[in-house]
Amino acid sequence: MGIMGNIKFLLAFLLIAIVANGCWEEERSALLDLQTNIMSSNGKLLVDWAGYNANGFIDCCFWKKVKCNLATGRVIKLDLAARYGSGDDWRFNASLFLPFKSLQVLLLSNRNITGFSKLRQLPNLKEVDLQYNPIHPKVLLSSLCSISSLEVLKLGVEVGTSFSIPTAYNSSDGGNSGLRNLEKLNLNYNNFNSTIFSSLKVFPSLKHLELVENKINGNIKMNDIIALSNLKHLDLRGNNIESFVTTKGIKRMSSLRNLQLGSHNSNSSRAIQSLKPFSSLKSLSYENSDLTALTTVYTLRNLSTLEYLYLTGSSLNDNFLANIGQMTSLKVFSIAFGDNNGTLPNQGTLFFSSFF
Repeated sequence: MGIMGNIKFLLAFLLIAIVANGCWEEERSALLDLQTNIMSSNGKLLVDWAGYNANGFIDCCFWKKVKCNLATGRVIKLDLAARYGSGDDWRFNASLFLPFKSLQVLLLSNRNITGFSKLRQLPNLKEVDLQYNPIHPKVLLSSLCSISSLEVLKLGVEVGTSFSIPTAYNSSDGGNSGLRNLEKLNLNYNNFNSTIFSSLKVFPSLKHLELVENKINGNIKMNDIIALSNLKHLDLRGNNIESFVTTKGIKRMSSLRNLQLGSHNSNSSRAIQSLKPFSSLKSLSYENSDLTALTTVYTLRNLSTLEYLYLTGSSLNDNFLANIGQMTSLKVFSIAFGDNNGTLPNQGTLFFSSFF
């Protein structure tokens, strides 16, 4: 065996020895420093990592709220989220996370957090959850726009807090191109209106978008939604949408497969009549709405690709069940918790659920 062979063998031996002993020492120490920082910030004990360590349980890969890659011993996930309504005054220095060089998932929801610009130095991050933190998007984007690995970003804040996403952000690599791999974006419980869709065109890989309980009301122009050409899942529940409006020459949105709608105050029958542009829709959820208009069932029958229909908590016309069976594409139909009567005709292998 040559010199290079001996070096490779030695490195492999050292790596095996490190993994055999559990997590990396530098990351175990970093977790203990993180706990100390949390305690000094608000005096509350998030997890007792120091207790594990003092009692000889030194493999941090098996500590609560920590997940490692067992092949390398590196920490890949930290779950430091708080329960809803229990957010505290923890203010951390983001440099505390820098020892976790392989970190992929960082969950920090319900934390009143500041000073996280150094997160950009974690190039392996795939998911960041900052829900219910009043963080301005310009600050956030300046911190995360250079992390090209980021795939999931959750930024929902408490109802009553408002901010807007700029259509372009002048980051070091030009616009938001650093987030070119972002596939899932959660912006629930904000005050966004329908102009939000034009702002999101800077994320070319976006596939999953959640905008629950925003201010997306009235007639929604399809132009900007169609521009999100890779979008497969769109959740707009809790918005008072009257209709989706197309203009002459606008093509249909063939990418979308899953659409979730519903609000106590929306004109549901009109909105359903405007779903034709979603030409490849497989699953439709319309919750907690008045669907008693006679035209509703006939409009739904025109959605020829629909396989899953969820009308949870919605009120239907007495003839709805008798007519919905004519949707030959339908596989699953649910009207759970709705005040409805009627008989569903036999429909092949259709799965029907109803809980009252």
